[in-house]
Order: sequence, then structure tokens, then C-alpha cells
Amino acid sequence: MDLPFSFLSNYHMLFDDKPLQDKLEEGVDYYMSEHGYRVMTEKFLMKKGYCCGSGCKHCPYEPQAIKGNTTLQEKFLNSDE
Repeated sequence: MDLPFSFLSNYHMLFDDKPLQDKLEEGVDYYMSEHGYRVMTEKFLMKKGYCCGSGCKHCPYEPQAIKGNTTLQEKFLNSDE
């Protein structure tokens, strides 16, 4: 399931600084959905360091969709990636 259009059309809310947005790598930080939307990966969202609160499909934080949350889901705590 893809993210709601209202979120996807405003995905720039994920970024606090423009330079980060310019450094995104397709296939690593995001992938394109079958509908042409940019879907952020768990790897990117963990690198960001906190939850944006937008309900991302691959949110690695727990509980999900809580803006500012920095608690990773247990399955990511010992991850080497």
C-alpha cells in the first residue's frame, strides 16, 4: 500500500535542510512506487534519526508516526546496516 497522496505531495516535510534532499540516492534512500511516488526506505529514515510523524510506510521508529520519536523498533537495534 502506498502512502496517502496528501503526504506524498508534501514529502519535502521529511527534510530539515535542502542539502540532504539533494543527496538522495534512488534504490538506497528511496524507491519509486508503481504510481510514481517517492517512498523513503528504512535505511534513510534511520539515518534521519527521528520520526517525522507523517506515517511513512517504512517507519523504523516505535511507536510509529509520533513526530520527534527516536526509539527504534527492536528489530533495528542490532542492525549493522
